[in-house]
Amino acid sequence: LAFYKVPLTDLIVAADDFSIPLERIRLRNSGSSGGQKGLQSIIQQLGTQEFPRLRLGIGPVPAGRQAADFVLAKFTREEEDSVRKMINSAANAVEEWITAGIQSAMNKFNLDPRDSKPPESSG
Repeated sequence: LAFYKVPLTDLIVAADDFSIPLERIRLRNSGSSGGQKGLQSIIQQLGTQEFPRLRLGIGPVPAGRQAADFVLAKFTREEEDSVRKMINSAANAVEEWITAGIQSAMNKFNLDPRDSKPPESSG
C-alpha cells in the first residue's frame, strides 16, 4: 500500500476461514482477525483492523484433524463443485464491492448459499 500509494479504502483482503462452512463467503468492512493468522499478520503490518475483508468458507475442520493440516490440504473431488461456486460468488462480491460499495456487497453476498442463490455478475 505504501509503495504504490494505494489508500486503505481501496484494499480488500481475501482469506480462507475454517469457521465458515464450505461454499459460504462473508464480507466485512473491518474487524478482528477472528484467529486467522494471515489476517492477524496483515492487521499488524497495517497497524489497523479498519480494512475490508472477504472470508471464504472452507470449514468445518473434520473431527480428529488438526486445523493447520486441514487448511493446507487439497479439496476433495466431492468438494470441487462447492469450491467453484464459492470462487464465483467471491468474484461477483468483489465486483459488487467495486461498483456499488461494501455495504451493497455485504447485503447481497453475506448469505448462506443453501438458503438463497447468489446474484449473477453484472458484467
